[in-house]
Formats: sequence, structure tokens, C-alpha cells
Amino acid sequence: MLLGDSSVALGRCLTQSAGVDAEEIAPLAALFSPVEAEARTRLWDIGAPAPKLYFVQAGLVRLAYAQPDGKEYNKAFLREGMFVAALSASLTGQPTSFFAETLERCHLHVADFEQFRAASIDDPVLTGVWRHFLEAQFVRQEQREAMLQMLDAKARYQRLRALEPELFERVPQYHIASYLGMSEVSLSRVTGQARSGSTGLFLPPRQSESSRKSKRSE
Repeated sequence: MLLGDSSVALGRCLTQSAGVDAEEIAPLAALFSPVEAEARTRLWDIGAPAPKLYFVQAGLVRLAYAQPDGKEYNKAFLREGMFVAALSASLTGQPTSFFAETLERCHLHVADFEQFRAASIDDPVLTGVWRHFLEAQFVRQEQREAMLQMLDAKARYQRLRALEPELFERVPQYHIASYLGMSEVSLSRVTGQARSGSTGLFLPPRQSESSRKSKRSE
């Protein structure tokens, strides 16, 4: 459990991330319970029933798909001030298609998804937080889709650097590579080009003066 008054801590985080007045947050905070999770803790697995709704007070969570052979594909990294949920599974009642795992030791707040959604129907504050959550998830998904579909490897790397630079300090390179849709070797090459200012274009070797003179005389 978290130390201190978890409701106050959650209220402070939500006030900052969702723009909710601190005085109005008490009904929302009452829906959540504090949880601590060590790094590499699974919040839910693939195929599990619709999971809970989590709010990240401190720490980092990754969402990822996994193939039967064990290969994983990262779909999102969620940090402080963000909600973590399997939205489609929670809304449809279907099993989850991806898992959630902590990358760092996390201070989380957890609520029953359906209870939160039902409470938001009649409470304008909860409605605003719910809308903020949906909008943020939609924007992240749209940005990632555009990045993967429209940009080459170097541009994807630069885009992520611009949008979420802190990920490069907190997430292992192989997870970043998976998120960007490239191999770790490709990411290393792109990172090196970005640091050196290289365009990645192949330039033929310069000819010597004697070679140029020989060609002109032919």
C-alpha cells in the first residue's frame, strides 16, 4: 500500500493531469485503492477477463502483444498521470488481446472499470475525467498509427524523440525498437545517424586527380 493519504495523492495527480478541481475529486478518489507493484509485474495477461482500471501515480507501464513463439510487440508506454486499461476488452466483455507489465516499481491506484464507468454517467466531474481518458487514448493511438504507416525508420525515431523524449531514458532500447516497428540493430543504426547528423545516404568514394585526368583523356 502507498504511504500517507492515498486519496489526497490521487486527487493531486488527477487535478494536474485531467484539470479537475481538488474539491470535486473526492467521489472519484473513493473508487480507487492504492497498490504498489515491483518492476516486471504483470497487471494482466493475454486472454484474461477484462481487467481493472489503473491510474499511474509513479512509474512506467508497457502494453504489449505476444505471439505463441514468445515474440513481443510493444503497443504503448504509460507513465505518471495516465490511465491504464484494456479498453476494448472492458467495453465488449471479450478476453484481453495484450498484456500490461510494469517496467519500473510503480505506485498505482486501481478501480473496477464498470463501477468507474457507471459512476461517470451521473457525475459531471467523473464524466470529464472519463472523456479526458478516452481522448488521450485516442490521440496516442492515432499518433502511433500515423508514425508507423507514414514515416520511415529515422523519422519514426525523431518523432518519438520529439513527443516523448523521457522514454529514451527509462525504457530499454529493445523495447523502444519494438515500439517503433524495427529491429534493435536498425534502431542502433538510426540512433547513430541522428547523433552524427548523417543522412544515411550512400556517397561513392572520391576519385583521385590522376583518375579524373585519365578519364578526360579517353
